[in-house]
Amino acid sequence: MDTKKLRQKILDLAIRGKLVPQDPNDEPASVLLERIKEEKERLIKEGKIKRNIKKSSSYTSHYRKEMPFELPEGWIILRLDDFCFLKAGQFISAKDINQEYDPHLNPCYGGNGLRGYVKTHTHEGEFSLIGRQGALCGNVNYVSGRFYATEHAIVVQCFASLNSKWLYYILEVMNLNQYSAGAAQPGLNVSLLNQLYISIPPRKEQDRIVERIENAFVFIDIIEINRQNLFQLVNTAKSKILDLAIGGKLVPQDPNDEAASVLLERIKSEHPERKKKPSKTSDNSHYENLPLGWTECLLGNIGNWASGATPNRSNISYYNHGTINWLKTGDLNDRDITDIPEKITIKALEECSLRLNPIGSVLIAMYGATIGKIGILATPSTTNQACCACITYSGIDNKFLFYLLMSQKNNLRMKAEGGAQPNISKEKIINYRIALPPYNEQIRIVLKIHKLFNKLDEIIEML
Repeated sequence: MDTKKLRQKILDLAIRGKLVPQDPNDEPASVLLERIKEEKERLIKEGKIKRNIKKSSSYTSHYRKEMPFELPEGWIILRLDDFCFLKAGQFISAKDINQEYDPHLNPCYGGNGLRGYVKTHTHEGEFSLIGRQGALCGNVNYVSGRFYATEHAIVVQCFASLNSKWLYYILEVMNLNQYSAGAAQPGLNVSLLNQLYISIPPRKEQDRIVERIENAFVFIDIIEINRQNLFQLVNTAKSKILDLAIGGKLVPQDPNDEAASVLLERIKSEHPERKKKPSKTSDNSHYENLPLGWTECLLGNIGNWASGATPNRSNISYYNHGTINWLKTGDLNDRDITDIPEKITIKALEECSLRLNPIGSVLIAMYGATIGKIGILATPSTTNQACCACITYSGIDNKFLFYLLMSQKNNLRMKAEGGAQPNISKEKIINYRIALPPYNEQIRIVLKIHKLFNKLDEIIEML
């Protein structure tokens, strides 16, 4: 269940008058309009607001404007400035804003929400605030009580006791960011917002709409909390499955399986070019903590590992019309890798001494925040220097290695060194000690993990 879309659907129904039934006994919004006119005239005379001299004083043309849906009984259509007063807040120096909560101070709101707390205030009551600058301009917040609004927030004041919470929900569904202008620093113009048309229900229907929205949102909040809890439980279950797998407790051992120590000896004879020898290759009789047939070895014993490089970006012959997949850490997704957007040329592959890793190669990220992210190539690819790829030797199931690395993410990250850009070297990866099961048990482990993970994924998909 997509709860974000569900919220949007509820608000869409509200703005069209389909969320709650109309009541013929409600005072129509046209009567509300007369009270709005009276209140605006009073505020103009008191000097609290200014008359908009750019528009006609007649309201008739505004609420007759056509809407993309049939107007419900008792509703009218008005421009935003017909029933609201929009004005940006006031500047306040950053040094006067306290970041720590203080019950004796007032909350200070900017264009993106709460900025901190200040001694003074600009408003008191219930208002919608519209962000007016930056990438998030058009976002809407609802505030109540005494507060300070900065110049980056547009304060929306309702006339004639309109339900301010109703207006907040309507503004939220209007996607006001679409009316922003400017590239480097997008912004919203108050004059433009004033010209937007909104369908207005009777006052009592506004109250019913707000009550229905908030009741529905309470249930959606509960769904989201339960979803997040379930996601966490599923992730915990997957971690436990992997722990059982690498501990030899997920599937039973078969005494007829060829021991992993024999497998390693065969790999050694088939790949004499290997420089790194396993630290321990003895059978289970010497290591009582290992399951039957398992042995200890290094990651460098079970495959050929290689990191990549970045061809010179200024050499266009390395990139223009490239056909060779060139993978970066951002392309790793902890699953099969099918989408590798960047390509290099054969010339770059050859001149930069890059290895083209075949389908099935297992990759791990070595640098920065992505350390430990893994993947399996579904298409041949080379990589940049932040990725290390393993072509597994015969007798090592690549899916088993994939799940093994997934289970060791935290441990591998702890081995990273460096400050701003921590990394784990290829040397540390190939020298990382693991427990290796017989080949047949590797296959049984992978099949069991697939079966259990699929069941857990089905649970998530049903939400």
